Amino acid sequence: GARFSPVPPPMMVESSEASPPEACAEFRLTECEATFKVKNFVAAVAATDTVYPGHPDFREIASCPIMSAGDFKFAIVIVWGVDERGRPDLNKKIGVCGRRVDHTLEICTLSMAWKLLNQTDSNSCSGVDRGFFRHSRGHDRGRLPWGESASTLVSLAEAFDVSKGWLHDGALHIRMKLTVVTNITAVNSSVSDDAVSQQDVCNDMRTLLDNAIFTDVSIEVGDEQIMAHRNILAARSPVFNAMLHTSMSEGREKKIVIKDLDARAVRDMIGYLYTGSVKGETLDDDDMCLGLLQAAHYYKVDGLVGSCADLISKRLAVTTVCDRLEFADLLGCENLKTRCLSFIYQHMAEVQNTEAYQKLCRRPSLLMDIIAMLSPPAKRKRGDRPESD
Repeated sequence: GARFSPVPPPMMVESSEASPPEACAEFRLTECEATFKVKNFVAAVAATDTVYPGHPDFREIASCPIMSAGDFKFAIVIVWGVDERGRPDLNKKIGVCGRRVDHTLEICTLSMAWKLLNQTDSNSCSGVDRGFFRHSRGHDRGRLPWGESASTLVSLAEAFDVSKGWLHDGALHIRMKLTVVTNITAVNSSVSDDAVSQQDVCNDMRTLLDNAIFTDVSIEVGDEQIMAHRNILAARSPVFNAMLHTSMSEGREKKIVIKDLDARAVRDMIGYLYTGSVKGETLDDDDMCLGLLQAAHYYKVDGLVGSCADLISKRLAVTTVCDRLEFADLLGCENLKTRCLSFIYQHMAEVQNTEAYQKLCRRPSLLMDIIAMLSPPAKRKRGDRPESD
């Protein structure tokens, strides 16, 4: 197994330290470990345009959920900086973090160790937590490429230099090990109370929706009617907010008629507006997830759009990526479209032999997007002057 050398504590997105496991009346420590191998790392960085959340000058590549402990699932994410034109900034560092990607509302407590592997093990870059920390759904934990702690990280220029030993047959390798506290029966801290309180609120909101308690608006989609609450719909969706204004017919008639959307997708979206969660069976099925993405995009439920796009992009395959790209383009979902183009860039030889790719070639705009991805604009030679208006 790999050795994880102690270094100063990594930077955290969520920084509150949790009570040690000894505070639990009964608990279990579950360990999970994985290695994320980013093939053709130099090309992958050049082709990726996925913005790291909240930091427009940084990009990311995330693995699929490759570690799990109980109901908790985790992905490994690498982060790097770009210049003002969106090109990789070779002078900036490469960050490494773990991301919770499950759909449970419970806050987990964990300790993390990670290692950016060098061909010479003693040169590897690593980090380890000194204690256990709370880790909420959707948050990252690790060492990010900004702030004082970034000085110990590896720069893009170093990683790209094959003589430095960071690339293994062109791939960058990141190993991560998590120790997660699970099966807690009693905790002497407010974390458990907060998690239970949040779950109680979600359960009560679900009951409010399912039992149609004090509803004041009906949603008609296909042959179904969903009874809901105007104030909740308006608070959670700017489109519903505009529709339910008293000057609109929907506001006066207290009825919303939805066409061209799948009834189940609308029902799941409404459930998300109330509880912030979606049933796993919907998210695990690509067709249902695509329908949900379409509904969420139309009603501008941005959090749900992002979650659906992330899940679909992580399940892209050579046989499906062209269909997903066409869907994303027609929908106007740039998040998913960019990830599809990046996947095609990395698997072009296999993708271009599929029937779906031949069909895609009939759409000149998408074909131009693919060509632009494969053949970036040539750099201007020194001495050339830009054209003036």
